[in-house]
Amino acid sequence: MTSASPTITTLEPGTLCQWTTEHEDLVIIDVRSAVEFASLHIAGSYNVPLPLLSEHTADLAARLGERVVLVCQSGARAEQARQRRPMK
Repeated sequence: MTSASPTITTLEPGTLCQWTTEHEDLVIIDVRSAVEFASLHIAGSYNVPLPLLSEHTADLAARLGERVVLVCQSGARAEQARQRRPMK
């Protein structure tokens, strides 16, 4: 049995950039609104606005074996999304 990866609640941009090149299993989920996402977002990220997150629980649960990074403008919505993550 493998242990779960530790939860990291903040991440420096340089570290995220490094992870995108080092980890093929990295998934970046932007929980901002579609308008915010359209104006500017991290290349390769997926937009799942926080209010719609519960509708995508099954999709996200399928990604539990992958590295998931949640992003938003300030970190507040990403933290709310992290707290909503599906449990094993």
